[in-house]
Order: sequence, then C-alpha cells, then structure tokens
Amino acid sequence: MRFLPAMLLLAMLTPGAARASDYGTHALRSLLHKTGYKPVRSVDEAKADPGQTIIILLGDCNAMLDRSFSNGRLRGFLQSGGAVLVATDHHCSRTLFPELEVQVDGDHVYGDSDCPETLYRAGLIDFPLLQPSIREEVRGRIKLLGDLERVATCRPSFLRRYEPLSLEKNDRTFEPRRVFAELPRGCLTRTGRDHNELREKRLMFGMAGEYWAGRYVVLADHSVFVNSLMLQTDNDNVAFAARVTSWLSESGQRKNVLLVEDGSIRTEFDLNLDYIDPPLPHPDVLGPAADQLISKLEADDFFNRTILQLAPLNRMLRTILLIVSSAATAYVLYRITSGKHRPDPSSPRLPDNLADLPGQSAPTNDSAVAARELVRASFIGLLGKMPARVPQVQAADRRTRRTWAGSVRSLWRVAVGERMTPLSGDLPRLAGELSALEEAVRSGVIRLSTGDTA
Repeated sequence: MRFLPAMLLLAMLTPGAARASDYGTHALRSLLHKTGYKPVRSVDEAKADPGQTIIILLGDCNAMLDRSFSNGRLRGFLQSGGAVLVATDHHCSRTLFPELEVQVDGDHVYGDSDCPETLYRAGLIDFPLLQPSIREEVRGRIKLLGDLERVATCRPSFLRRYEPLSLEKNDRTFEPRRVFAELPRGCLTRTGRDHNELREKRLMFGMAGEYWAGRYVVLADHSVFVNSLMLQTDNDNVAFAARVTSWLSESGQRKNVLLVEDGSIRTEFDLNLDYIDPPLPHPDVLGPAADQLISKLEADDFFNRTILQLAPLNRMLRTILLIVSSAATAYVLYRITSGKHRPDPSSPRLPDNLADLPGQSAPTNDSAVAARELVRASFIGLLGKMPARVPQVQAADRRTRRTWAGSVRSLWRVAVGERMTPLSGDLPRLAGELSALEEAVRSGVIRLSTGDTA
C-alpha cells in the first residue's frame, strides 16, 4: 500500500494539455496597460477618433477586415491619422492587402536545423528568430527590429507581394524598402511547396510604413505576441512589442487601442498575470515537498486508517483497481507532457521597467526525451521496429504522398534526435500528429514501409 499515496499525488499534479492562456494575449494586454494605453470597445468608437487610435488585428482577422474595412475604409482610417497593426499567419483577406501591395502567404515555414543560431533556444526549428533586413533592396529606413536579436516566432508564415487579378487596375508599386524584418535563410514551407526556390531566400516577415497621416505594421505571425512567448525570460518579444506599439503611437500621440484577437474584441488590459494558469513548480522544487508530505502521512498511518474506515474490503479492492488504472494513465500523460522548460517561479512575469529590455540569459532545452520516445514507440507500432532511415510513404495520389512524406520525415527526425520539440506544451500537439499518422495508415490513406535497405 506504500506506493498508492505517491500515485494518487502524482495523478493530482499531472499537468494537462497546453492551456488556452498559452495562446492568449494577456501578457500583451498587460504591457499595453503598463505603458498607458486604453482599450477601445468597438470599431465605430475607433473610427470616430482615428488620430488617437491604434487598431491591432491578431490571428484570423479576415471576417473583421471584410466587415469593417472594405471598399477603401481602411485607407480612409489611415489618411485620417489612424494606425494599424496586422499580425497573422493566415492567408489574409484581399480587403487589406491590395491597399498595401503585400499579402500573407498563409503557408507555415520551419527553420534550418543546420543553423541553430537562427533558431529559438538553439535548435527549435518551429521557432525561427527574426532577422533584420540586410539586403540592399529591402533595407528599410524604419528600424523596428534594430538591435533585438532574439525575437522568436512560432510556425510563422511569410509576406508576398500582392498580385491582383488580371482584370483589376493596379497603379501602385510595391516598395520593398518598407520591409524591416525577415526570416532566416533556409526556412522551408511545411507543405513542401517551392523548396528549391525558397531555400536560398530570406523570406519577408515584417513591413512598416506611413500612409498620409497614419502608420501601419504588417507581420506574418501573431505568435510573437502570445503568452507562451511573451512570458519567457530568454527572448526579446516583450521589447519588440513595446517598440512596435510605441512607433505606431508616435511616442504617445495615440493612446487608444482597439485589440481584436481572432475576431473578438479584447477590452480588459489591467490584468494580474499571477492568476493566469500559472505553471507547476519545477520538479526539483515539487519533488522534495511531495516526499516530505507523503512520509509524514505514512508515519501517521493516515492512508490505511482512512481507507479501512470508508470502505469494506470488496469495495476497497474495486476502488484500488480503478485508482491504479487512473494513476497509470496519469503517469503516462505526465511523461508525455512534462518538460523542463518551466519559468523560474521567482522570475517576474513582465518587467516593471521597460528601459531594462532586453537582457536575460537563455536556458538550455532538455524536453526532447519524452518526444523522442513517443515517436519511436509509434514507428515501432506501425512498422514493427524503429527504422534506421526515413520510412517511405505510398499513397494513391502524388499530393497526398508529398504531404505525408514531409510529416513522416519531420517525425522521424524527432525520433532520431535531429529535431527537438520546443516546450512541454507542444508535446500534446506532437501526439496529435502521431494519432493522425496512425489513423491514415489504419484507414488505408497511406502505406508506410521501412527505409532500411534490404
């Protein structure tokens, strides 16, 4: 009976899947509050006073653009002195980008594992770091990135020059000098599209400019502003967010902000980040405390006395079987989802003094073990053994084969340690990718064969 208390405590402390707040904007809103911005509650209120307002559109903003800024109304807002920030990795609505001659491609990209210095935490390929525009043809005069070397993205997209339909009149020319940030060289698309063309390029990521009395910024990823990156202590995302909003406000002239997140208007800026799904303590802190608690309870024979008082023997046996099964399941989930990328409990969630930005040292990453074991177990289940080479994918049509081949190659790299997973919150997503692969094989959509030579 001595193992039962430990298993019960482990089940209670098992972290779940990635929290919804990881992808929220609580940190950004808290930063806006700290720097004196006030929330705007509606689009009409923002349009009523453009010279005092910044509109921030994050994530899937197509519906908002089509509903509120079509037919030249965005251009009118900028002409009247308004400022706009659009950050999205979705293929964006043609309402906005004909007016700025650029569009978000919508295809996600990953970085080059052979160049760890261009990746967040020196090897996380889903998290390429932003690079300043160094080519002469795209070297802009607006230096929003400047000396910030660790602004992290998460599965970003990239910017393309807007290409109108042949019937449209296009008398505007694309000005590449507005580009202030690019992705590192070697970034490739997740779908495998245009690999040879993109490998030698540095894809455009961020563009900024002035339009009459207004200002605008377009970014090909909104993840730079989500909690899971803004609340880390080893990147420059908070400093970058402060710099972008300061430039859009023209050093405080615009103090009202309409913040739209995936189509929903956010009006709460004064947030206490200490109560937003805080992470569990580090295992080095949690372990000794749990051991001390269990030892004290066992010394008092608390568990045995409580169980015997509450239930007869036959019911107790059934309950024990149920608890053991649940605890085993919880332990497996714990091994899958746990990781060592947890913020230090003593570290501040956001800096109180923006003048101190940036300036934190980067911790090491050690979360690949659980991911590697999970993927290896899946490959063994599908192929009977862990393949020494990338498994071959066979499918009825070429597009399906190419799509799954890229996914299988990426998973195989995790299994052999060539690709690392960034945060423990991403491990459930990795498990989802494996489930999708197993379902595709089971349903006959694709067939896998070992890449080993006979």
